[in-house]
Amino acid sequence: MKDRTAAIYCPNISCQTLNPEDSRFCRHCHTPIPARYLWAAGQDITPQQPGEMLYDRYLVKTSRILLDTQPGLPPEAPAEITDEFEVYLHLFPFHLHIPQPYVALPGANPSSPPILLLEQAPIQPQGTALWPTLGQSWGQATALRQLNWLWQMAQLWHPLHLEGVAATLLEAHLIRTEGSLIRLLELRSDGPLGIQPALSDLGHWWSQLPPAQPEIAPFFTDLCLALTRGQITAIEQVSTHLDAALKTCGQGQARQVELVCLSDQGPTRQRNEDACYPPSGFQGRFNLQESVSEADSPLLIVCDGIGGHEGGNVASNLAIEAIRQQVPSFSVPANEAQSTDRIVRLEDSVRIANDQIAQRNDSENRQDRQRMGTTLVMALPQGHEIYITHVGDSRAYRITPQGCHQVTLDDDFAAREVRLGYTFYRDALQNPVAGSLIQALGMAHSNNLHPTTQRLILDEDCLFLLCSDGLSDFDRVEALWETELLPSLTGHLDLATAGRHLVELANSWNGHDNVTVGLLYCQVQELGLAAEPISFHPAITHLAQPSRSSVGHVSESSLPLRQVPQEATIQVTRGHDRPIVAPFSLSWPVFLGGLALVSLGGVLTFLFMAQDVPLSPIAEPVPSLKAPAPESPSSTATSSPTLPALTAGSLVQINSPAIQPGQTENLPETVVLLPQPGIRPQQTLPSASGPDSAPRPSLPLPAGTILRIISRQEITSREYWFKLEVCSIPPAGVNSPPGTLRPGRIGWIQQDVLVRYASGSPALEASQEERCGSVQPPGSPLQSPLP
Repeated sequence: MKDRTAAIYCPNISCQTLNPEDSRFCRHCHTPIPARYLWAAGQDITPQQPGEMLYDRYLVKTSRILLDTQPGLPPEAPAEITDEFEVYLHLFPFHLHIPQPYVALPGANPSSPPILLLEQAPIQPQGTALWPTLGQSWGQATALRQLNWLWQMAQLWHPLHLEGVAATLLEAHLIRTEGSLIRLLELRSDGPLGIQPALSDLGHWWSQLPPAQPEIAPFFTDLCLALTRGQITAIEQVSTHLDAALKTCGQGQARQVELVCLSDQGPTRQRNEDACYPPSGFQGRFNLQESVSEADSPLLIVCDGIGGHEGGNVASNLAIEAIRQQVPSFSVPANEAQSTDRIVRLEDSVRIANDQIAQRNDSENRQDRQRMGTTLVMALPQGHEIYITHVGDSRAYRITPQGCHQVTLDDDFAAREVRLGYTFYRDALQNPVAGSLIQALGMAHSNNLHPTTQRLILDEDCLFLLCSDGLSDFDRVEALWETELLPSLTGHLDLATAGRHLVELANSWNGHDNVTVGLLYCQVQELGLAAEPISFHPAITHLAQPSRSSVGHVSESSLPLRQVPQEATIQVTRGHDRPIVAPFSLSWPVFLGGLALVSLGGVLTFLFMAQDVPLSPIAEPVPSLKAPAPESPSSTATSSPTLPALTAGSLVQINSPAIQPGQTENLPETVVLLPQPGIRPQQTLPSASGPDSAPRPSLPLPAGTILRIISRQEITSREYWFKLEVCSIPPAGVNSPPGTLRPGRIGWIQQDVLVRYASGSPALEASQEERCGSVQPPGSPLQSPLP
């Protein structure tokens, strides 16, 4: 129960009335009162006494849970972004599962580390208890939910592994369950010397869970054995096994979907630049089945024409019509990897819509701010899962009896600052251009567009809200969901009435923009059929190949930014009161520095404009690397056999004898991992947080370093660069000084240099196999040739 003696200041700066902790609205001005419960992260935190007030603001509820009593004031900006903080920021795209830094409080004395308070931690609504651990919830869960939890952990493994915090998924008390969601309490470093956990460790930890439900018990036991014995060597293989089991298990439920769409011009706008599909006023019901194609599935789309641009209403309607025409092509044959293909086709449909709007702009000679554009968010439920794709700042929320969570992450300046590791989200929101979009449909060619698609499993009754920012601005959804949307889940309010209430409240509480609301209510009912036990099929392990497009339950554009192209910012403004973001934006104090940095900005824009080429074949072959010569490490290229063309996921080994492990000075010409393509090894790029920040170094690679190929791109005519991930380094390299080379680093090497100094299909030791996964033997066919 909430403490009525605790008081929260009204966030309305002109009011500041003290309100009891359990107040939803200010008793004086009726402003919503957010109760922000924060988790004190870290293993060496000194327990605090309940009732104690830290820094005259943060009330201690339990030894590790605190309440912000002044939510209307922005938390103090961090004095320094430490490595610990930066990991959280890079993982911002996974905010459904991973909490985010809220504030770093000074330690008890100058020598003490700061106390990191996390928001969106798995804290129950009353603010005095955590959600249960996975082990505590496991025995009461259905078979489908147990598979869902395992699947979510599998999706988190790769991004956490890259950031050096995969050990988090091996600590029982850090893995919490909020209904069907896996929520991590905090992140835990993999430990000293860069030694990272292996998939066998994950299998061992899973095997210690209580027995699974009978229909999946044989499958779960065999999956754990395959992991612990090393028969599964890539997390993609785990996901493929779980996907197959989820599809089979998902056929034991019936799912009915109800849709409601409403759009309104609002009290202050001259026309409605929003659009939705189905059209405004629609209400209907659909039955979901695994065998139903996308063409027969309910599709929900919300678009918000870009304010301040001519023709925003035209752009939003063009986008909807273009995507509608692509819906029949979404169907995927039953024997294909449906989820991966469906994500690709959904995002391709968005790119087609983008190009149609861009071509319309070009044909009408629209330039700069005269170009029309639109944001987009759409939801496609299919069988036991739902796909949510978005571009811009139109949002999707997921509402269950346990809580309301924002599913999408805005494509705006503030979110990008966080993903790049520059600052905390609450601090980024104070930037004058925080809400300026970095991408939208129609503003540029689709080569510069990166839609995000997320896939969620439907194992319980839930409600999805898709809306334009006419509703979501000023945290209105977070303030209204419990009174306006939760009753629809409990059967106390019909969906159409809930939708109308939201539009009315958006017009009265916000009123500055058009408002569009799309509600998708999914009801899940057990069919009560006698289920055959699901079997583990070892053949799936051999069919599942590592693929960047299949990693994670979000598309590649939502992985930490060290993994994805850092695109130039599109010049988009959302309304007359929002400024335009510069083509390449440094952190905001530097951005406001003005003309002095124009030349630097131009150089950085050029460097960041280059995009990763999709992993698809082209006519020109990629040069093959040398196979390792067993008789001597100094064998020449001419005496070594060659391999077929390189592939995404292939491993290569640095064989240059000119640099020794740990050597960082007096380097001869050799292989260097560069922070960006197109620069020389002696160059360093300034950190985008400002010219006075530490430079982003070039990292020399010692002989024996093993790298995994991510992609290849053409920088200038006939000049190609490989994007690679450091998979394994020699022992001395592990002990290199901080900030140098370590496993998980992402960087670039020019193709000619890689061909000269590297070999393909390296022989792996047992410890390297755990970190790098399996590798195809020399002479075997390679999948997915790079362009």
